[in-house]
Amino acid sequence: MYRGKSALGLLEIVIALVILALSAIPVFTLLTRQTVDTEQSAAEAFAVNKASDVLTALLDNVPFATLRQGNPAYIATSHLPDLPKYADYRSSGGHSDWAKKMSKVLFNHDDVEGPGFKCRGIFEDAKGMSFLVHVRVEDVKAAKKANRKPELMKIGTAYPGGAPTDFSKSDEMTFSYLKNPSMLLSSKWFPDYLERPDPSAGRPLTEMDLPGQIALPPNNVYLDEDMNAMCGSGPNVDSFLNPTAARYTAIQLLPEKTVPNMGESVMKIITVQVQWNASAAGKSNPEHLSPELSRVHLIALKADLD
Repeated sequence: MYRGKSALGLLEIVIALVILALSAIPVFTLLTRQTVDTEQSAAEAFAVNKASDVLTALLDNVPFATLRQGNPAYIATSHLPDLPKYADYRSSGGHSDWAKKMSKVLFNHDDVEGPGFKCRGIFEDAKGMSFLVHVRVEDVKAAKKANRKPELMKIGTAYPGGAPTDFSKSDEMTFSYLKNPSMLLSSKWFPDYLERPDPSAGRPLTEMDLPGQIALPPNNVYLDEDMNAMCGSGPNVDSFLNPTAARYTAIQLLPEKTVPNMGESVMKIITVQVQWNASAAGKSNPEHLSPELSRVHLIALKADLD
């Protein structure tokens, strides 16, 4: 009896192809995900490097008086006074060649708009992704309250279990902190963290005095209800139950002016933003609104050292 050679039928071939295709899907998904992550990482690196380059140039290579405040800011030279230190940046009329070249390098354009060259421009990376560079500058001066004593305010008995009372809004840059309770500032008061095995020791023991043991701090140094029983009533106890916040004022924001008053501003707050969009519609339009929109920011203070 003749028996033919075994061979794969059409059905077996189809099944094998389906199995191969199903097994390849995770591989292609992983490769696609890795490609997206790589592109995102490359975009973030480009944005951070561009923001750093622009901020460094504004701090080191752009004179204080030529950087005009605004959102966006401007590089302008037409208002510079006739002083020798500005000779290389000033022009006989209009805007100088230096400002034009600096704008081209930092913001990829040399178009005059308003008081000078707008600190805003678009760049492309090697893959054709567009990035918007936008610089905001705010002029500040020494605050009128800078040499006064700090403002003091009780922040409320609800803190920290609830929201503390806050200082009123200010147009000046301020720094706040929570003062130590008056008890902690007194050399006559010591927290009784550990019991004293030897009453003659005087001061309470701490974890430094008893190796291997841990001193237990109060549950809440600002809201310790046991303070009343320990020390009675009075202003010292009140400093625990209703702590005091202090606020120092450092610098004051200046309103934007058409022509700045030279010497009035002592510092500038520079914020560099780089924005891009990884979506198909946003690749060439970094201002396109979509979930893929991304931004990085760098902030620095520039002092008038000219």
